[in-house]
Amino acid sequence: MKARIATISILVSFLALLLISSCGPGKYVEKPNEELYGTWVNESYSGVMTTGTYMPQKSVTTPGVYTDYSLTTSPRPQFVGKEEVTGKWKDSEGNLWYKIQGSAANGTSVLKFQTLQKLSKSSTVREFVTIFLGEYNPSSYPSTIDPKNASYRIYYRAKE
Repeated sequence: MKARIATISILVSFLALLLISSCGPGKYVEKPNEELYGTWVNESYSGVMTTGTYMPQKSVTTPGVYTDYSLTTSPRPQFVGKEEVTGKWKDSEGNLWYKIQGSAANGTSVLKFQTLQKLSKSSTVREFVTIFLGEYNPSSYPSTIDPKNASYRIYYRAKE
């Protein structure tokens, strides 16, 4: 009887390990109070949108949506788009990192993008680099946040 229980225990343990090892990382599920959410500003940006350059002064991030305003005082948004956090982690210094894919309507077309974002340990500074693409691709996220990159942006949490 003891041998049978031991055999069953080993079999159950093996099946559990097999099941766990076959599961890849799951889809990230955003929390209702994600540190990323809030109002972000950088008044040194022009607020002007030209081909290849997009420099809104204010961005408001809520679950699944971002709203960009040309100026911090603009009454209406310049862009409203969708965002989905596909990954989140904390580095050894306590900064939070996000992989985000999103889209925004631009006239008759939809712009798709993937971005790598970093929030400072205090969650008061947000930096990111964006890649625009035709289709989402898990291997197409930016690999670094380089201030020399043309799509680099830095924002500061607005005092509310």
